[in-house]
Amino acid sequence: MEKTGNEILEQIRTELDELKKKAAELERRISDIDGEGAGIQTDQPFDILLDDEISFVIPKRKEELGIAADEPAAATEKSVEPEIKRRWQLDAPASEVQDILSAIALKERSIFINTLFKEDARLFMDTIAALNAMTAFSEAESYVREHFGHWKLDSDIVYKFMMAVRRKLR
Repeated sequence: MEKTGNEILEQIRTELDELKKKAAELERRISDIDGEGAGIQTDQPFDILLDDEISFVIPKRKEELGIAADEPAAATEKSVEPEIKRRWQLDAPASEVQDILSAIALKERSIFINTLFKEDARLFMDTIAALNAMTAFSEAESYVREHFGHWKLDSDIVYKFMMAVRRKLR
């Protein structure tokens, strides 16, 4: 049975709450170690790197995440980038999926929501729904350029997102 958009959104919210609890626990452990209460600043985006079952949370600069530091969440102007082939346009995607969301692991969803979608889970879900409704990858590329002109299209985070899209739209 397929989940509805609201069920998926609720699942993401629940999973996000669990991640926040884990981050709070890490913050507490860091405070215990350094004795000063200093630790991770929660207003910075994070990159979660997995090494088997060990997670490390590292604050990242916005520029490294593929978003311009001073750009608004919904850019009104289109990016004026030269049309060059990017890695996500050239690399072969993994196995085909029927729903883009199924191609995105929970931790990646959290990273995408917090970085590319400015902590807006609804915007993330609406974007996934719009992309799932498309029939060609070129449509998805145009959509991303039009709605997210502030994304750095050559960044690793955008690469991961677009490769998930390519698993549905070949």
